[in-house]
Amino acid sequence: MLIAITIFTLAGGAVLGLRYKVFILVPAVLFAILAVIGASVARGAGIWTIVLEVLVGATALQLGFVGGSAFTLVRSVRKPSRVRPTPAHLVDPGNVRIGGESRSFGPVTVSMRNSTR
Repeated sequence: MLIAITIFTLAGGAVLGLRYKVFILVPAVLFAILAVIGASVARGAGIWTIVLEVLVGATALQLGFVGGSAFTLVRSVRKPSRVRPTPAHLVDPGNVRIGGESRSFGPVTVSMRNSTR
């Protein structure tokens, strides 16, 4: 029974880690503790067996959450950006815009706003 508790709580923690923030651990651990105690009492386990199963279940749930959160973090860091950079051959290096001014260093004359000349 201990292996089954470990597998289920580890997988449940990983699923929670993929989707939720750390605050979900409090109700999840409480629910897991109640479920483990209920299942252990139903099959007639001793008090120390119940304590061991509760500790293993709560620990596995938290470790699974850390693993799921780490996977989410790695996935978000490695996700390619949807914004594609402009290829260098499409950028006109002669047309420069500085603040509100537009200056062209090609065959077009220089035009600036608020010019006093």
